[in-house]
Amino acid sequence: MGRPSPHSERDRRQVGRNTAKRRNSPHSCCVFASLLRRLGRHPARVAVGVTVLLSLLLAGLAPLPSRPGPHPLVPQGDAIRLASAKPHRPTPRSPRRCKGQIALTFDDGPSAAATSDLLDLLIDKHVPATFFVVGQRVEGNGALLRRMERAGFFIANHSWAHDQLTARPNRQVVRSLRSTDRALRRVGVHPTRLMRPPYGAINPRVRAAIRRAGFLPVLWTIDSQDWASGTTDQIANRILGSLRRGGNIVLQHDGVNRSPLSVRAVAKVVRVARQRGYCFAALDERGRPGFPRPHVAVSARGGVEGQHATVRLRLDASAGRRTSVVLATRSGTATVGPDLPALRRRVSIPAGSREVVVRIPLRSDDATEGREQASVVIGLGDGLRYGRRTDTFGIIDAEQATVRPVVATRSPGWILGFRFWG
Repeated sequence: MGRPSPHSERDRRQVGRNTAKRRNSPHSCCVFASLLRRLGRHPARVAVGVTVLLSLLLAGLAPLPSRPGPHPLVPQGDAIRLASAKPHRPTPRSPRRCKGQIALTFDDGPSAAATSDLLDLLIDKHVPATFFVVGQRVEGNGALLRRMERAGFFIANHSWAHDQLTARPNRQVVRSLRSTDRALRRVGVHPTRLMRPPYGAINPRVRAAIRRAGFLPVLWTIDSQDWASGTTDQIANRILGSLRRGGNIVLQHDGVNRSPLSVRAVAKVVRVARQRGYCFAALDERGRPGFPRPHVAVSARGGVEGQHATVRLRLDASAGRRTSVVLATRSGTATVGPDLPALRRRVSIPAGSREVVVRIPLRSDDATEGREQASVVIGLGDGLRYGRRTDTFGIIDAEQATVRPVVATRSPGWILGFRFWG
């Protein structure tokens, strides 16, 4: 470290002299005494005045608090950790602060025309949404539902036949929800545990039956009334006029006669709401505007030197948005560097995916070695929670990798009714 400049030393001495002058200034004492004389006529004000003056003096002498620095990533062996013991909390991707969140939800679908047009619009505008699907409409719309899930949208339960659940016994409520769930899974999608009772009809008995079936009921805060009346502009204005700070859950329909009008209203809702400072979200695990945080688990399968190891990152549920996690290699009996690359890479998982595959090249050498091991570890997840965070895989020496010989077997034959082995 170099010597401090004479100017900086002189400045520090000058600051010290100025501070001492202010503390011992006769002017300050005179002002203080003058104020006390004025307050002396009002004894009740003396204590207040002295307290205020002392607080101001102490505040002026107190040092400013230092701002903590960021928590950098530092290597620890071949793994990765945070420099702080505090858990990593990913910051929102949006550079601006949202005035409120809007979760668009659509009931009574799918319908071939309206739902397809709606998906095109939402994908183009980068807007998440949740679809509450009627079980009777699943068959014949499997491709549409699979497209919906691959695009990152959430699929939820709206009963089997759109019955008013408060008029049904508990066993029928449970059967209706579970039948819809099975139908959705049969066409290859993964519905959430959220459900919406048709007509919003729910009471404590039905709520208990819904939970017993394994679902969570979700209602709404804004009813567009799109099923009843209104032009496209009127439907959009109803929604926009009802937005409030905080969370907004909007009810629309993609499976009724007036759905095309409601679908066309979405473009105006998105444009104007964003101009007002609102952000769009899906529904989280609790049925509130936001995004769920699924668990991510890592698994690894080894290979032969000169080939590659295969690492899979799996989510236990859809995230509804792009998420990511840092994947790193760690030495075992195999050494990071000579035997495999020193990997530290952030791996992204697209919104509609639940699994990604990463291939790690395995380096070959001239040494004859037995079976070696290395491992992978994940951390610093963005939008995720953790399941299995590490896994070990084997590396087989290229010279020891052999192909099993094919053993010829005799097959039985028959001649004149007698069995023989040829």
